[in-house]
Amino acid sequence: MSGFLKANKIKEMFDFYDNQIPKLALNSNINLKYNLIVALKSVGHLKMMEILDGNEIEQLSFHHQKYLNIFQNELYPDIKFKPATILLKDIDNLIKVYVLLNKKSWMKAVKDVERILFQEPNYIHSLSYWNQNILNKKQTLLGFSYFSTPTTCFMLRYLMTFQRQELKRKFKNGPIKIVCGKSQFSNRARLGGWKEDYESPKKKSIEDELNKWKIKIRLEQDKENPAVWYLNEEDVQLLFESEVNVYYMRILGMELIVIDFFFVDL
Repeated sequence: MSGFLKANKIKEMFDFYDNQIPKLALNSNINLKYNLIVALKSVGHLKMMEILDGNEIEQLSFHHQKYLNIFQNELYPDIKFKPATILLKDIDNLIKVYVLLNKKSWMKAVKDVERILFQEPNYIHSLSYWNQNILNKKQTLLGFSYFSTPTTCFMLRYLMTFQRQELKRKFKNGPIKIVCGKSQFSNRARLGGWKEDYESPKKKSIEDELNKWKIKIRLEQDKENPAVWYLNEEDVQLLFESEVNVYYMRILGMELIVIDFFFVDL
């Protein structure tokens, strides 16, 4: 099954699981509840959601529900009834499945992501977007090392839209700093004597996301720690002051609807 995933043959993997694995199980000691098989099956549904277009709502919903069923009934079968420690990759995947479900309207995932990260009493995990600067323990940084690319992009939008006051408080109204790796020349020599130009994948994914925004945010490298990058303060100020960024409308004095004028689709 892992071979099918590596080759990006997701439909073939599900066909093999549905039609061949049961036959093999009859003649061997294959355990269909084996953690690796269950994990591969769940990743298959995530991969399908990544492939699908945001307009294919029915198929996205199908694989979304399949993933949730696996998470709640096979990966963590007791989590509905008692606290369970969730692996970092699994909590990220759980967030990702809601992000991918709402490709066309990222804000619809906000309530579910907040519930997963902050509200579910039985979800014990250590996933956090806050880090400490290793060169200055008193300095707080944003860090997305354990977030996949889709969840990293989502969290950037979430923080810059809904958590502005927390960002201002954490960074003491200074530049918003993110740990996202170095971009530099590698020490590995190549043929001809030249050195490889290396760019951190995390930094690239963050920069690509910021460049998609209608008001683009530039990344600038920290002079003291080359693995830390900060958001250009003028760009951030323009974003925060823009009246067309996020428009708040109260309905019946109770419900808050946020209309997004600012971001393109995930």
